[in-house]
Amino acid sequence: MRRLGEEKGIVLIMALLFMLVLGLLGMSAMSSTFYDNRISGNKRISEHAFYAAEAGIQEVLGRFREGATGEIEDTEPLNSGWKRFIALKEMREAVFWLRLLRDSSEKPRTDLAPLLDESSQIVAILTATVKTARANRPQQSG
Repeated sequence: MRRLGEEKGIVLIMALLFMLVLGLLGMSAMSSTFYDNRISGNKRISEHAFYAAEAGIQEVLGRFREGATGEIEDTEPLNSGWKRFIALKEMREAVFWLRLLRDSSEKPRTDLAPLLDESSQIVAILTATVKTARANRPQQSG
């Protein structure tokens, strides 16, 4: 039969192992919470950017319709390119928000590629039409 004097350190070793396991569990929980907060923050930012880009596109489309509320009216009939300029400005803003959305994601957003490509093409078309309209504008005599 063993004597109690020979087993003095086993309780200390068990207590230290138990504390080590609890510490690892606590660190794991903190790490998980930290990454969950980052993920939710990125999701919130990306949703905000997406909806801002979508709103810009819808703003351009909606305000150019006949009879729309807040319709963009031609108040400067001598300046034929101003609607194109406003459309270009809005589309550039939409492209900005789409790029922000794409770049703020942890993983690549392949679903935005077609929308971003199409928006960039529209910006290129509008840029060309604005430049052409400016080049063809009659010179004002002063």
